[in-house]
Amino acid sequence: MSRTQTEVSTLPMGHDASQTWPQHTSQSTTRSRHSSRSMASVADAMLNFGNQMTSSLMHLADQYRNDAIEREKMALAREQIQAEKQKQEEDRNLQREQCARQEALRREEMVRQETARQVELIKKESLEKEKLVAAKEQAMLRAQREEQERIGTTVENGAISKERETRTFGSSRK
Repeated sequence: MSRTQTEVSTLPMGHDASQTWPQHTSQSTTRSRHSSRSMASVADAMLNFGNQMTSSLMHLADQYRNDAIEREKMALAREQIQAEKQKQEEDRNLQREQCARQEALRREEMVRQETARQVELIKKESLEKEKLVAAKEQAMLRAQREEQERIGTTVENGAISKERETRTFGSSRK
């Protein structure tokens, strides 16, 4: 058997002997074979690079989306904290206003009570003064009556004495 026949018989289906026969090829044919192999590997590398870039871009997009979600959550949390602080401040202001109103009402009540107490004190003093004035007037009236009675008694006594004198003088003159 010749060499070709042996090789042909052992070749897998779809191959011909020209592929197995030692070829004397030129450098350009070898370069062409290498370049077609390297073109395939370059294309494969470019495809891998494209896949890696796509994967990286998808990863970056996911990170950006996650960061945006986190920023939104943080902004919402800040807004909630700000709203809570504002509500607390409003509550404190309301409490201050209520305390101020209560304090003003308490002061007003104290002033009203003090005024009522002073009015009552003035009324008492006025009543006491009126009683003193009435007592003085009564004392003066009593003193005048007593004086008048004393004078009247004296006048009467004087009139009686004069009458007695006149009687005595008039009877003695007779």
